[in-house]
Amino acid sequence: MNRAACAAALYFALTALGCGGGADLNKTHDPDLLDDKVLQQRVEAALHRAGDEFQNVHVHADADHGKVYLSGSVHSGHERERAESISQSVYGVKEIEDAVHVK
Repeated sequence: MNRAACAAALYFALTALGCGGGADLNKTHDPDLLDDKVLQQRVEAALHRAGDEFQNVHVHADADHGKVYLSGSVHSGHERERAESISQSVYGVKEIEDAVHVK
């Protein structure tokens, strides 16, 4: 496959996933159509973007039909609350189940 064909295929694949045309990765037309794996990745990316706030903190997200399950460990109750708040702000998240432990 030549370069132009590869670029076109990638563009159409991303567009089909709702990521093309400069679309915001946290936006989709219907959150019910949001794939669990994509939602999990969006939540983990949002937590990662928090950067310095979560140094040496290990929070993992799993998703099932809009419900996000948080697990892992943090250093304080504030970090736990912040992880939940950040996760809840991701478009498509309907509910949070927080099983994060404070060390």
